[in-house]
Amino acid sequence: MRSGWFIVTGAALLGLAMPPFALAYTSAGDRIFPATLLLPQIAPTDEAYLTGTTQPVAGGRNSGLTANYAKTITPQLAIDLAGGYNWASPTTGPEQSGWQNTAVSATWEIWDSPGDEFLVSTSLEREFGATGTVHAGANSRGATTGFLFFGKGFGTAASDIVKPFAIAGALGYQLGDTSGRPDVLQAGVVLEYSLPYFAAAVSDRALPDWVAKLTPMLEVWTTTPVQHRTGAATTVLFGPGLGYASEGWEIGVEALLPATRGTGQGAGATLQLHLALDYLTPGLLGRPIF
Repeated sequence: MRSGWFIVTGAALLGLAMPPFALAYTSAGDRIFPATLLLPQIAPTDEAYLTGTTQPVAGGRNSGLTANYAKTITPQLAIDLAGGYNWASPTTGPEQSGWQNTAVSATWEIWDSPGDEFLVSTSLEREFGATGTVHAGANSRGATTGFLFFGKGFGTAASDIVKPFAIAGALGYQLGDTSGRPDVLQAGVVLEYSLPYFAAAVSDRALPDWVAKLTPMLEVWTTTPVQHRTGAATTVLFGPGLGYASEGWEIGVEALLPATRGTGQGAGATLQLHLALDYLTPGLLGRPIF
């Protein structure tokens, strides 16, 4: 358990050491959608991020440190590579540690309506089974997951108080390679209140500079096994937290609160350091290949 909190604390210290750069994230018109910690990123971008997590699970606690690198092929298409390291702490027995399975995904933006602050994307992810350490939580069988994402800002609302709100969501179906790995319906939603949007589009005098970089958010993530359940349970995880967006980088932190017995017992936490490569290295890694 101590190793999990060490991961989250270490990621926080790394984030505090980052210098300031310029804002460049997933956007639709004037709406910038901050990085999410439970939901996958909802649109193709050039980015790199490091996520440290410790959370309760049925029968113990799992912790991990995951790195993602995403590269745009065209302005509407990006490839993402993910991998990391796990620490599994069962309620009874010794802690086990080892690598996560490697995953590759392609994300395509289907629709972007700047005036409506609305976007729709889809992705296809392939997790390669047995590329990680099975006794530390990596599955020996692979899986393929298709996702549909959306993001919607409320900047066209009549009320200035409502304008900073935004909502984003994900709906996915994970298909296991064999009957030994269940098929899983995955769904998530995040409600955000963007103080950077408030400062830029509503009032530029009402907030101190550091407050104007914060986005309070609440994420909910659920998984439901639908085929070949093999003892798997439905999970529901709440993630209340904050995003702090400086110039070219962002730090997000959330508590992880399980809502069902199958999700686990006790609280967890996740912290993410997110780099916008389209600003930091615009002439090298931060632009589409085509």
